[in-house]
Amino acid sequence: MTKEEKERKEAVAKAEFDRRMQQLRSTMPPSESQLLKSVAAVPLSPTGASEVKEPGFPAIPSQSSGMEVTGEPKEEVLQQQSSEALSSSQRAAARVNASNDPKLEALLDTIAHQVKAQRRQHSGLNRRVLVKVDSDIFSRVSNVSYARRLDKIEVLTYLLSRYLPEAGREEPPAWLVQERPDDILNSFHLVYHEDSEIARRVTWLEQRFGLLKVDIVAAIVTRYLPASPFVVPPKRRPRRKRF
Repeated sequence: MTKEEKERKEAVAKAEFDRRMQQLRSTMPPSESQLLKSVAAVPLSPTGASEVKEPGFPAIPSQSSGMEVTGEPKEEVLQQQSSEALSSSQRAAARVNASNDPKLEALLDTIAHQVKAQRRQHSGLNRRVLVKVDSDIFSRVSNVSYARRLDKIEVLTYLLSRYLPEAGREEPPAWLVQERPDDILNSFHLVYHEDSEIARRVTWLEQRFGLLKVDIVAAIVTRYLPASPFVVPPKRRPRRKRF
């Protein structure tokens, strides 16, 4: 092998390695610090979902909010601002379910604040949609719900309204189209409120790319909610008493 052939082979191998590393970075979930900055950078608005950059962080500030983010916010400031926006019952839940991770606590506070902001925009006309998920996805949503005394329906609706990709895009995010193992058992139920915008985006992903709703929900929850420290079982329905 000549020197030129060896250099050309090494260049091809390096290019292939760089391509694989870039693909891996695009599918990796953001760290808690990145996710905290992404969630807290933009006050939730009716068009908040379209203002999230993929796959970069942090998100672009909303023009309607009149805010400008000139730099990365300090985590301590974000945690203080988010915790102050919580209700007394949510602060009590935060104390009861406190972890030893300040970044995780700040992230949970900020998600709770964003869910509350979306709650004020909720319309009673939106239909409830049930989706079957596996134990990991159910546990992630349930853990956030219990940690900050939130409704699981509100948590999942918030995630979809904010992080569903825009309808009409020609390529879905790399993290959204990762194949899941075939042996995953989707036997847990979650519900979300579906408005016209969520319905339009989900329909586009299903029809344009052949994605399943359960896989869309799983990808978003896995990427944007922290893992639960344990498996959360569904609540048992009380048996009907016969007299």
